[in-house]
Amino acid sequence: MNSPDTLDRLQVLLVDDDRIDRMTLEESVANQRLPYDLTTAASVQEAIERLGDAQFDLVLLDYRLSDGTGLDVLDHLGSTPSIFITGSGDESVAVDAMKRGAYDYLSKDPDRGYLTVLPVVVENVLARRRAEVALRASEERLRSILGTLPDLIFEADREGRLTFASPVAREILALSPADVCGRCLADLVVDADRGRLVDALEALAENGSEVRGLLCRVARADGDERIASVNARRYDDADGTAIGLRGSIRDVTELERAARALEESRALAARTSRELADARAQATRLSAHLGRSSDFQGLIGRHPKMRALYEKIELAASTDVAVHVHGASGSGKELVAHAVHNLSGRRDAPFVVVNCSAIPETLIESTLFGHAKGAFTGATADAVGYLGRAAGGTLFLDEIGDLSPLIQVKLLRFLQERTFERVGDPAPRTADVRIITATHHDLPALVRDGTMREDFYYRISVFPLEIPSLKQRRSDIPLLAAFFAERIGKRLGKTVTGISAAVMESFVEYDWPGNVRELENVLEYACVVAQDDTVEFADLPPHFGGIRRALDGDGATDSREQLREVLERHGWNRTRAAQALGISRVTLWKRLKACGLSEPGAESSPES
Repeated sequence: MNSPDTLDRLQVLLVDDDRIDRMTLEESVANQRLPYDLTTAASVQEAIERLGDAQFDLVLLDYRLSDGTGLDVLDHLGSTPSIFITGSGDESVAVDAMKRGAYDYLSKDPDRGYLTVLPVVVENVLARRRAEVALRASEERLRSILGTLPDLIFEADREGRLTFASPVAREILALSPADVCGRCLADLVVDADRGRLVDALEALAENGSEVRGLLCRVARADGDERIASVNARRYDDADGTAIGLRGSIRDVTELERAARALEESRALAARTSRELADARAQATRLSAHLGRSSDFQGLIGRHPKMRALYEKIELAASTDVAVHVHGASGSGKELVAHAVHNLSGRRDAPFVVVNCSAIPETLIESTLFGHAKGAFTGATADAVGYLGRAAGGTLFLDEIGDLSPLIQVKLLRFLQERTFERVGDPAPRTADVRIITATHHDLPALVRDGTMREDFYYRISVFPLEIPSLKQRRSDIPLLAAFFAERIGKRLGKTVTGISAAVMESFVEYDWPGNVRELENVLEYACVVAQDDTVEFADLPPHFGGIRRALDGDGATDSREQLREVLERHGWNRTRAAQALGISRVTLWKRLKACGLSEPGAESSPES
């Protein structure tokens, strides 16, 4: 038999009940060495059996057979070509056979040279079959090539209806090529992109405007959506009349996603670069400021913890996010809030301070949000409320941990939606106000015990600012003490030029549970009592008597333990310990010697 790709010899089946005709044709084939192999059958039944056993390239059918006619065999041939052989006068039958699929017919009339003409007809069929085999092989090679291309190659008629689609249709459209054919090209894309594609195809059909790289979203049969690049050209007949369209569809989803990701990365890099430049500029300004003074928006200190706080204050001031200030009582939470306000774009608008713990529970709502006339007994006129007073500026809510859950809910609504309602007035109002909160409480602990709503906690503490206690920044105590002494002295009309070294040492050693406020109060008392321009131990308030006794020798045990604590905190490095205490190394050595205190295994000397 022949291979699918070649056709060297034709396989021919002769169906004829005349034994002499069969033998004559067999001898003719053998004598002339014709390029085909001949198999014979004498009846309809035998012909059907032969067709079931082998494949043939050509079937010669005699009309009259012993058990039927050649037409009975014709129905079993499928696509196999056949030549009908008729007797004289049977041409009408032969024509009917050709209508039913026969390739040609021959007459057995001896005068027409039946045996002479038959080889020529068979050779024609052989040429046709060879052309069909070559065409199939060519189509198969083309199909194989198209299957390796990333593009869906298509052909469509003038109206854009697809007549051919390459195998890649399965990957791009989730449809087989057969399912694609018959559909309009424009129906393959989503509704939002269909109009652009239709316009482009109509222009192409009318004037030949080439479609190149038209991006459309393709709706796949599985519900997925892909981004495709459509290319198309018009092809014409010999007269220049448009016949249809040919083109390609390429899936560029990943390329487009990568391009978008690249653009987003570039935009993010540019934004980050700008933010970094702004941060560096802020750091430069802050460094320059700190290099000139220990004062930052009323906050005094050069300790690293304070420098870090100044930087965060500038960052907070550059945005409008909710800021929460946490610190022990007397540490300067209001000063920090005021610094954020003064450095922000709201600096020229009001800065309103509310101490939540100082307002009775029954009045807190109307105090914050305002009330309408007649809202309750005693409401004789409309009241704006603190939110209204702070319009355009900043509302600082100190001791926020003392608010009830009801007020937390109302404030949460304002923080999220910028709307609120006055007491006795259901009409919603808006206010452009920045909220800064503060407390000395441990807010996460309040959330855990149910005193504070978790959503309210997260909303007010978007940008937390932690103020170090005075105990955590002892090196700043001399700066603060000198600042307060000078300022209070001027206010009292007294000249206070300094603080004695012994008093300053006691200040540095003291833990200051009341923080900066306690230091200021102590110095205010001392400045009132002081009889000359220097603050001495005799000028300090009574509760500092313990420190006086310690330094005078009455409390040597307390002083010894305080020194040991400072030295252990600094790994017994005397230079750092002396700096933390605000005294010299020699003074520290004298104190150690007086207390009989030394590092285990080391000699006590000023140089050690």
